[in-house]
Amino acid sequence: MDDLTLTDDVGAVTFRRNGPGATDYYEGYYSVYENEKDEDGYRNSKLYRFNADSGQVDNGPNDTGFANIQYAEVTYATAILTVRDNASPANQTRIRVQAHAPGTYGNGITVNLTRVTDGSGARVTSVVGRTITVEVDDDANAQQIVDAINTHDQAKRLVQAARITDNNVTASGSVSGGTTSGGTQGSTGVIRGNVTGLAFNQFTGGTLYGVTNRGELLEIDRTNGRATLIQDFSTISGFTAWEFQGLALGPQNVTEGVYAGTLFAVTGSGELVAFEPDGNLKTVFDTNADGVADSSVIDTGVAGATGLAFSPLDFNLWHPTTRRGADEGHGVNAPFDLSRTPGAESVTYSDEHEGHEYSSDQGQGGVSFYFGLEEYVDDDINPYLNYQASRTQLGIRDNEFQRDLTSSDVIGNNYNLPGGAYGSLITEPFNLVSETGSQSGRDRPTLYFNYWLQTEGADNDDPTSGEMKDSARVYISTDGGNTWELLATNNSPKDNDSELPTFLSHSRYADAADPRQRVQELFETSNWRQARIDLSDFVGMTGLRLRFDFSTAGTIIDPDLTTFHNDLKTPQDSFGDHQGDGPAGDFQRAQENDYEGFYIDDIIIGWSERGEMITNANADATDYFAVPTDPDPQAPQVIEHGPYQVEIR
Repeated sequence: MDDLTLTDDVGAVTFRRNGPGATDYYEGYYSVYENEKDEDGYRNSKLYRFNADSGQVDNGPNDTGFANIQYAEVTYATAILTVRDNASPANQTRIRVQAHAPGTYGNGITVNLTRVTDGSGARVTSVVGRTITVEVDDDANAQQIVDAINTHDQAKRLVQAARITDNNVTASGSVSGGTTSGGTQGSTGVIRGNVTGLAFNQFTGGTLYGVTNRGELLEIDRTNGRATLIQDFSTISGFTAWEFQGLALGPQNVTEGVYAGTLFAVTGSGELVAFEPDGNLKTVFDTNADGVADSSVIDTGVAGATGLAFSPLDFNLWHPTTRRGADEGHGVNAPFDLSRTPGAESVTYSDEHEGHEYSSDQGQGGVSFYFGLEEYVDDDINPYLNYQASRTQLGIRDNEFQRDLTSSDVIGNNYNLPGGAYGSLITEPFNLVSETGSQSGRDRPTLYFNYWLQTEGADNDDPTSGEMKDSARVYISTDGGNTWELLATNNSPKDNDSELPTFLSHSRYADAADPRQRVQELFETSNWRQARIDLSDFVGMTGLRLRFDFSTAGTIIDPDLTTFHNDLKTPQDSFGDHQGDGPAGDFQRAQENDYEGFYIDDIIIGWSERGEMITNANADATDYFAVPTDPDPQAPQVIEHGPYQVEIR
């Protein structure tokens, strides 16, 4: 940004969303530190407006694209330098020098101009304290003097020079310097810190706020940089050490938008602070993991923080959709005995927002659950059911939020979100108890569900490597969701350390000694498949819950965190890497995510030993596969010859 400012010290950047009806859909703002600390430790920040597409400074405050961020009562000290040629009468160019330090702190900076005749043009020869010395050759013109001051590393930190007359005479006559004066300030003084964070207080439009590294919260007029002090946390007992390094508007969709209007700031020591735009602290953090918010401050453990941003993925990607409603392979099939005719039975679904209706017959898949972000559709015929807003998928509160997020060519109808994505879908409780209470493991209670799965396909059989990515898993809980046991996974290796058993079987009792024997493999597929899982281990239990997971990190949570969602932790977490600090060290959870994702539908639990029906079997099939067998040589062997008993159920 050297061509736009006098320094590389960009303190903060933010964007203002104006909406689809505005000339500029987005406009950007950043703050810049423009002078070195003086003896009182004060620096000045400027506000720049830039084009969000090109990154170039745009017409903004005062039609110049920039303005000082300062209180309205503050003025800046100036001095006038003059350059005269040797004409008679002499022509004169005036140069205004303005101090960067605000108010009275900019008074008393001296710029001395000294004429020489050595052909050196104009150059700054020294900056000592608050005195700048410029040597000017007879042939040098006024603009060369301006450029010499504004490009000198030390001089440009103290002042900025500009010609204020149209002519540009040479110094063949005389030159005169000056000392800055006239800098004033009101009772509030000046902003004491650098503006290190900027944020608007609304998703669309809103007011600009800033924080400084001296603990100040400011409201800033984006058109002229005028600031109002909202809160000086450095004057409040217990908060005097706060040196803010970033500011952000809170997540827009978490917990039905409870943080949507909250501002969050981060300090250099890693403390995250929540407050309202009026400066009042807001209690939002649960510091003792008891489920109750008890603090407005929490230690993130990130030392040396230099900024703050929240992921736009602040909602669960699991949602109901008709996107694959017409696919074959899910829905109700017509049986061979014609005992039901699903194609003749119509079903109409209505969402909770504006009563949009989705119709299909029972022979079609209709509505299924989908882990993914769908492309925004700006009409009432979008495939996803609407809830919080009229045209968004479940979890998104504002139509424009989904429109913006899927405006990229690579985001939409996939899970290709910044930083990766993960989420859980948990059922209501159910029981594996028959009406007569005579159930047993011999009844073979079985979970059936249809699914469609497309991922990166990164498997891992080493629970210490953290290389599993794009995991799709199904769990069951017997204690109300406090702990979870694995039922199905797409992590396909089969050995003694893997998630799957050493061989697959339809029966839990094919290897009764291995609790993994019930775990079934979920396959990458371009068609819908059915998973069938033996739940005999849980017969007679009540209050059971199912959980469907997907995570680009191979785990829903970070195993290293001790208090974060303990109720979701599982032994399979070690196969993935949530923090990206595994052997590759490259945050793989955020890479290779342009895949459609995970759908589930038609969840059924039944007593399989009391009867199953196979429908839509392929006629004249020849592509048989070998049934997996137990590799243990001591295991019972399959009898391939001799009499068999045929059981028709």
